[in-house]
Amino acid sequence: MVSVWQSFMIALARSGSLTRFVQRNPRISSAASQFVGGTDEDSALRTALALKQQGIRASLFFLGEYITDPAITRQTVDSLQRLLPALDAHGLDTHVSVDPTQIGYAIRPELGEENALRLAASFPAQHSTRSFLMIDMEDASYVDCTIALRSLLASRGVPAAITLQAYLRRTESDLASLLRDRVPCVRLVKGAFSEPGGIAWTHSAEISAAYLRLAAVMLSDQARKSGLFPVFATHNEALIDSIRALARESGYAPGEYEFEMLYGVRPKLQAKILAAGDQLRLYVPYGAHWWPYTARRIGENPQNLIFVWRALAGR
Repeated sequence: MVSVWQSFMIALARSGSLTRFVQRNPRISSAASQFVGGTDEDSALRTALALKQQGIRASLFFLGEYITDPAITRQTVDSLQRLLPALDAHGLDTHVSVDPTQIGYAIRPELGEENALRLAASFPAQHSTRSFLMIDMEDASYVDCTIALRSLLASRGVPAAITLQAYLRRTESDLASLLRDRVPCVRLVKGAFSEPGGIAWTHSAEISAAYLRLAAVMLSDQARKSGLFPVFATHNEALIDSIRALARESGYAPGEYEFEMLYGVRPKLQAKILAAGDQLRLYVPYGAHWWPYTARRIGENPQNLIFVWRALAGR
């Protein structure tokens, strides 16, 4: 369930006046670099290349969500169109993540589809077998259109992957359907939205149990035969240990699945994952509109506020 602190930080993230203020503050901008991989395509590319030197892959995300201005949706697509060839030129095994509402689904579905097809046309014909256009999942009202968007992109030959949320009760059925459609990659997250109990698990233990049930399906013989590459996005160390054990029991070797974490979050746990021999990918947001994303990271873990305090103090 969403805490009072998290709800407060979400409200701050959605404040237009506060966003404009903090994004003009150079010290806070410096603090945001803890969680954001740069303000433009070039800096995002440099971050991805630096991570590669550490044996870490990247999932790049142009900041922005629930966009209601068609001009901004075009900016999102333009940025990704510039980024995709650069990633290919450097031979990076990189996911490019996109929210449906970033490309117009909050305005009208037809605009979202139009922009999605623009992205499809820009995806390099030759690419790494593990490079995907990763469709992010937003609140429950967008699940059906998100699954349909992935199908549309796949029909155009794009290696389109999808994010599923463990806390939604429908996800088990959605995963089964996607496996039948031979989805190449699923990224499993717990889910960060507040949905009613009728459609979602609302307690932490229930969500963790659902996550492990879905992980078992993603590591099953059926999933392997369908060609699925499983990605487990979590910062829960107990879940990571359980999934690693489950993978070994199911005959999966390191590199046949991967863990994903947020850029700048729990670096010691990231190091433990690498030391255990597992593959790690970091979700790296980039772009000028970094405050809403940073505020949510602070909301998820109040300890992250220390980076902002240090920046304001000039340290």
